[in-house]
Amino acid sequence: MKLLKNSHFLMQEFPIVLKKITFLTAFLILGESQHVSAESINIPKISMVSPDNIAYSGPIVITKGGTYSGNWESQNAQLPVIRIQTSEPVIIENSIIRGRGDLIVGFGNRLTIRNVKGYGMNSNILGRPAGRFAVLEEVKNILVENNQIFGTGGMYFRDYRGDKNSSDTIKILKNAIYNIDGRQSNGKDNFTNKRSIAQAIFFNQVQKIPNAEIGWNQVINEPGSSFTEENINMYISSGLPENPILIHDNYIQGAYNARPWEDEDYFGGGILIGDGQSKTAGDSGHIRVYNNQIVGASNLSLSIAGGIDNKVYNNRAIFSGRLPDGRIIAHQSTFGGVVWNPSAQENTKNALFSDNSMNNNYFAITNFSRDGSQRKEQSIWSTTCNTSTISCLNNTDSDFGTRDMELQEYKSWIEKAKSNGIRIGLNN
Repeated sequence: MKLLKNSHFLMQEFPIVLKKITFLTAFLILGESQHVSAESINIPKISMVSPDNIAYSGPIVITKGGTYSGNWESQNAQLPVIRIQTSEPVIIENSIIRGRGDLIVGFGNRLTIRNVKGYGMNSNILGRPAGRFAVLEEVKNILVENNQIFGTGGMYFRDYRGDKNSSDTIKILKNAIYNIDGRQSNGKDNFTNKRSIAQAIFFNQVQKIPNAEIGWNQVINEPGSSFTEENINMYISSGLPENPILIHDNYIQGAYNARPWEDEDYFGGGILIGDGQSKTAGDSGHIRVYNNQIVGASNLSLSIAGGIDNKVYNNRAIFSGRLPDGRIIAHQSTFGGVVWNPSAQENTKNALFSDNSMNNNYFAITNFSRDGSQRKEQSIWSTTCNTSTISCLNNTDSDFGTRDMELQEYKSWIEKAKSNGIRIGLNN
């Protein structure tokens, strides 16, 4: 993926401005965190439709620090639901928000988003996808925790401007995320087969950030109701040698184009680090990816495509080559791991692609040929593995992945979260 944007959206005026609210008395929380018994292997059915039986206020602007709770919506795709125009600490919690464009946007913020249900809606503008749950640029300190997010373009973070000597960072923890959707609207409450870039979590040039963490999130994408590029993408982004970005203990299910049962064209996947071409050593890298479980991700589950000091280890990737209803996925060149250097960066004098490893992972990958026959390929595709600075060692290349294995992987995820005292989704 090649993406370089200085700004994601244009500033616009809002009809309502909130100066400071300690508590807004419009609490109405529908649903609870999902409860799934450890004995069940079925994926829970979650309502993806935003509730209409509550009163929504219109879009707001927050200009002062404080705690804000309520139910807000924007029926205008060009008008975000919440805009934050302050660097003072802001908490948005215990709220329901929905919109036809981006839900929460801001520059230079210190922001906590927790216990929020966020719903993306069809933009009803031809060629425009649903908005993102959060678009935050030049960030200082961000915590996104215990939210439920439905049918959006995910979370977008560009450029870290926090104090590296303080606790300023980005943490995205324990969120339940459903149907990352880059499908473009046909303008009439439906979608075309074309897509815009969408990821569950996207870091765009978030560089040299200390203590950043993406952990214990659950992402479930349904075929025909989603279109994601990589679910987690690190684009020219980096931690520090002593404080790498941690991407751990996430469950990712599904990575598809708009019609995966018939369309072979797809270039997304599970987790991609080192995306983009950096110019300076340290701008991309110092990332750890471990203990993640990735199921049904077409094209790739795990990838290192650039940067330095990236370590991918102790992850599990299961791909049966089939949709949940049993149909064969048309895109059938899927790998568990990809380690490559598309820009030949290891040949530059600054060693922009070095000291990377994909070790001790488990892969069970099935591909199908066009005649419907199963095909087994190597689990890791690489042109650089086991060179002087790159290693791909002690990975388990299991037999064919199956639908039963995918279902069992979800069961093990629920058991793992429970045994660690982790509550995914709303925490109230």
